[in-house]
Amino acid sequence: MTFARVELIGHVGRDPEVRYTREGTAVAHLSVATDECWTDREQTTQHRTLWHRVEVWGPLATVIQGHVHKGQRLFVSGTLDYREWTRADGVRARLCVVKLAGPRAFLRLLGSSAAPTAAPVAPLESPRREPFVPDP
Repeated sequence: MTFARVELIGHVGRDPEVRYTREGTAVAHLSVATDECWTDREQTTQHRTLWHRVEVWGPLATVIQGHVHKGQRLFVSGTLDYREWTRADGVRARLCVVKLAGPRAFLRLLGSSAAPTAAPVAPLESPRREPFVPDP
């Protein structure tokens, strides 16, 4: 068996937005910012912010809606999902998403940007007792 896993530690760029598929599965969309620093040829420190799209599927999506907010530090572990399509102008487009779904998905709050020294909180994990059933 093989699989690709990606792990990010960054800051939430916006509050999660939860939507539901036709089948009733919850999907939360959020963005996570990570920083990259390096020294260029002139020995000047350069900084760059990288933005990552994150999708959280299933019961964990509804759990994070009330607990994850813009600015908080977050650790996510999931898989890469590449999507390709042709835009209306005929140009091929590609998008990479960090997808958190299934038993290998993991998300943990690491504190907020206002309190970077705060102790990590317990991980948010999907309830495993019974399947998610949305309200009619």
